[in-house]
Amino acid sequence: MLPSPVNEKNTLIIRKTSDFKISGDGSAKEWEQTKWVKIPQRTTAGENLLTKVKTLYSKDGLYFLFHCEDNILF
Repeated sequence: MLPSPVNEKNTLIIRKTSDFKISGDGSAKEWEQTKWVKIPQRTTAGENLLTKVKTLYSKDGLYFLFHCEDNILF
């Protein structure tokens, strides 16, 4: 089981990875190195829709994988 990517001080811990091909659907095996982090909803108006992210870094850059229940981004 992977440890939480957020520590007791609410600091996001980003794991290092080797570079990999981005597919856009999160199917790359490298995403298995980290867990989802829930992003709190900023307002309570309307539905409560989940947004979560996975983050990795390599020697060449940052990788972000988002899952958003809301298909309309503002």
